[in-house]
Amino acid sequence: MSTSDSSADGGGLRSDMLLLGLVVAAGLALLVYFSSQRQTALRNSPVGFEGLQVWLNTEGQNARSFTGGWTLNPDTIGLLIQPLFDTSLDGKRQPPQSKQELLFQQDEYDASLGTILEKKARVPSLVILPKWRSGLRLTGLAHPILLDDEAGPRHIVRRLLGDGAAGFTRIREPFVDFAYPGDAEELTARFYVPQVFSSPACLPVIGTREATVLGRCQGPGPDFFLLSDPDLLSNHGLRLADNAAIAAHFLATIAGGQDLVIDYSTRVWFADGGEPDTYERGWDDLKRFFAYPFLTLWLAGAFTMALVLWRAGRRYGPLIGSAEGPGSAKALAIRARARLMRLTDQDGALVADYAKARVASLGAALFGPAHGMDERALHRQLKAAFPEQHAELTSALTAIRALPAKTAAADAIASVNALEQILDTLEHEPR
Repeated sequence: MSTSDSSADGGGLRSDMLLLGLVVAAGLALLVYFSSQRQTALRNSPVGFEGLQVWLNTEGQNARSFTGGWTLNPDTIGLLIQPLFDTSLDGKRQPPQSKQELLFQQDEYDASLGTILEKKARVPSLVILPKWRSGLRLTGLAHPILLDDEAGPRHIVRRLLGDGAAGFTRIREPFVDFAYPGDAEELTARFYVPQVFSSPACLPVIGTREATVLGRCQGPGPDFFLLSDPDLLSNHGLRLADNAAIAAHFLATIAGGQDLVIDYSTRVWFADGGEPDTYERGWDDLKRFFAYPFLTLWLAGAFTMALVLWRAGRRYGPLIGSAEGPGSAKALAIRARARLMRLTDQDGALVADYAKARVASLGAALFGPAHGMDERALHRQLKAAFPEQHAELTSALTAIRALPAKTAAADAIASVNALEQILDTLEHEPR
């Protein structure tokens, strides 16, 4: 193929490649979106606890986050931290229908009281109550208007403690300090509009009997720790006063050198008594890869493949049954016919065949090989794409067809040059 052919073909592919590129980009965007799901954004947001994991590991403690998907050995867990992002453990979360509803939604995902109780019955646990609406996660701005309704956390406290008279309230002050007894000196825990609770079933660690922020509580099952205000350990709360030092000291003391697990999962993933996992895989495991969001990725891939195949079929036509290489019968017949015309001085007939082949080659370069086969269809496309030049092309082809079979070589060359000038213009003409 000549340089001009390559340029023409590149120009013809420009719009197709642009469309294909947009489809591929959309597929990649979907992949990135679904691989970075809402829970990941939640953990890294101001109300998440990824900062706590990093801080504890920096302090020499073995801390990790857990979102589910594999079993945990309860014997290796010194403390299971259960942050709650659901104010209604008995109800289903309703997806927001507008931007305002999204900003003011209270529940990030659904949690179950039974699951929480089963987890704390299996391993030492710290349960963290919800405090903020989604607006803080999305905007990064803490404002009293973005606080959850008090009824939700109050109900959770009473359910966890089995105490229907347990109190829960918020201290409506910008910042309130609480004392924490450290090893060498007293530390200060600071909260923005702190949440506190009260119950005779809890022994305060931070706060008082009437206003407990962190306490060791008795409830259904073994004792557990209850933190009413997540800002003690959350990503943005660790930066306040001595909150980070308190977190490192308290959690290390409770874990006793074992693993600290920040559990975001909504199911129980503990192995039974250290016994080997006898879970047998079934068809449900395979079906998970065809459920949302994987189904969206499969559909995007299928659409992209269908678009590529359709466009390739439109441009390049059906598959050729047998390869027509240099030694094929068709190529040999063409060369024999051309040689015979040259030997018999039939330059006019030779030029006519050349013009026909050259125009077909132009159509294949501009519109794809499938469009160089039908001469009538090719001329319709050339007329639609190049209305002005098509008239000149038609005149040049008519003049070549009118040449006698045995025409002079100079006349034949002149006709070919005139045709080539027009074809060269069409190859480089923008469409």
